[in-house]
Amino acid sequence: MIASAAPANAGSAWSVVPSATVAKSGQNYLDAVSCAPTGGVCIAVGSVVTVAGTTRPLVEKWNGRRWSVVSTPKRRGIASALVAVSCPSAKSCVAVGNSRATEKSPSIPLVVRWNGSRWSFSNPPIPTGATGTYLKGVSCASAAKCVAVGNYTSAFTSGTPVALRSNGKRWSLMKLPAPGKAAATSLDGVSCTGAGASAVCWAVGSYVVALEGTPFYTVTERFAHGKWTLVPSANYHRNHSSALTAVSCSSPKSCLAVGNWSHGSGATFGERWNGSKWTEVRTRNPRGFTFSSLAGVSCTSASRCIATGTYSMGAPKSLTLVEQWNGNGWQLQPSPQPRKSASSALMGVSCVRGTRCVAVGTYLTKKFGNPAAGFSQRRS
Repeated sequence: MIASAAPANAGSAWSVVPSATVAKSGQNYLDAVSCAPTGGVCIAVGSVVTVAGTTRPLVEKWNGRRWSVVSTPKRRGIASALVAVSCPSAKSCVAVGNSRATEKSPSIPLVVRWNGSRWSFSNPPIPTGATGTYLKGVSCASAAKCVAVGNYTSAFTSGTPVALRSNGKRWSLMKLPAPGKAAATSLDGVSCTGAGASAVCWAVGSYVVALEGTPFYTVTERFAHGKWTLVPSANYHRNHSSALTAVSCSSPKSCLAVGNWSHGSGATFGERWNGSKWTEVRTRNPRGFTFSSLAGVSCTSASRCIATGTYSMGAPKSLTLVEQWNGNGWQLQPSPQPRKSASSALMGVSCVRGTRCVAVGTYLTKKFGNPAAGFSQRRS
């Protein structure tokens, strides 16, 4: 699913836009989207489950009028998926995920680069001793400056944060701290701003202090002056679990991060970086909700951000969720559902100049057991 919109004070609204038809697929998912600052080009990524049962990367391109499937390089194996993408220009994008050759082989990073006409594989390094490596977020300040984050497992850890850096030609591992009491840590989102000595990246995620997995807590890390450092972040309450899934920075001194906390089945959660500390900011939830979560966020300024996710009202059916930040607080925005959808969710969003946004996600036409399909919404 895909959606687009213009400024709230311009009377704009979100609308569902048909995504491309994916041939020979049993299911298809769109998990992330990135729109180039100029040129009207957006790239959405996800995965396709073929009728034979294998998983393959899915890439779709928006040219300002319609979506089309873009062929990606083939990698042998049973599963390959892309979950994040960043496009600093219309002719430069990087998408990341992971792949697995066989059921017994470890998951390894999957990184592909777009040069405006085709995708090509990159060969990122793997942490020593890793039994599985998973990339979950990527941010490119330029074609020659990209950072990807995620986590890896080994014989000694159930989850250690990982970060990779690209200079446009090759990827290298970055030294990254983990919370001192963490039994497992995952970084799920990253956002980089600035250039040269003023360049800053923020990575967000969560960690657990026991392998049972609860409670879990937010984690935020900052890359500046050539190194990563842990920075204290807010949690809803120390007796409740909180996690951050995405972050967007409009400048080194202004970022918003979103996720969820353990209110019943789950509720939306957000934090704001003001240049000196992270503080909790109240997110919104539809009246009567029983579950909600935010999965994506995009900021074009300190006073204009869009966050997307999903919520439910006590039934198996889930609905799209869109919230807008005006510099002082979050407000719910009406968002449509795909036609005949029984359940839908928006996973990623990308906004350009504060006036145009595209969000992508997945929906079902039956509550249970039917093939999932990617879709998009657009606000312009």
